[in-house]
Amino acid sequence: PVKLGHGWSTFKHVMASDFSGDGAADVLGVDDSGYLWYYPHSGTGLGAPVKLGHGWSTFKHVM
Repeated sequence: PVKLGHGWSTFKHVMASDFSGDGAADVLGVDDSGYLWYYPHSGTGLGAPVKLGHGWSTFKHVM
């Protein structure tokens, strides 16, 4: 296992998958304010987060 940072406890949902189609796992997460964040794989870890939108806190599951 590899540590991918800290602060994940503020997220209601966290999931990993190859969202970009480059063959490496990226991470999506919904924080406690309802923002959806995308963390692209950078080749050596996770790149800078990108805020994709808000209003996701009402969802029970995000996959």
